Amino acid sequence: MSKIEKIETSAASYHLENNILIMRAKPDANFTLEVTIERIEGRKKLQEGRKFPVLIDMRLMSEVSEEAREYSATEETTELYLAMAILTGKSLPAKMVGNFFIKFNKPAIPTKLFKKEDKALAWLETFR
Repeated sequence: MSKIEKIETSAASYHLENNILIMRAKPDANFTLEVTIERIEGRKKLQEGRKFPVLIDMRLMSEVSEEAREYSATEETTELYLAMAILTGKSLPAKMVGNFFIKFNKPAIPTKLFKKEDKALAWLETFR
């Protein structure tokens, strides 16, 4: 049986499932730098120093500021991630933000975009 814990921030929820950290953006969430710092601090409390692969579900988010993207790609913010799968679904804005994040912000860990959650989770399984 999987261990599930949950943390809510103003823009996202996090939970652990089968040793994968799952972040789901809340509907129309606007990821400013301040909001991003809040969610990363919440996520670090949940992780308690443990490293996990992470699924970032961006399908419902509204936008991500340039400062938030830059901060999210740093070694400081990704130090407890083993790999990052970004779930965009069919959302064109999420796909554009995800591609921009990977190509220009260059996260410090393996990062890949996915349309389907099952494929993203399968990829993350290889990093557990």
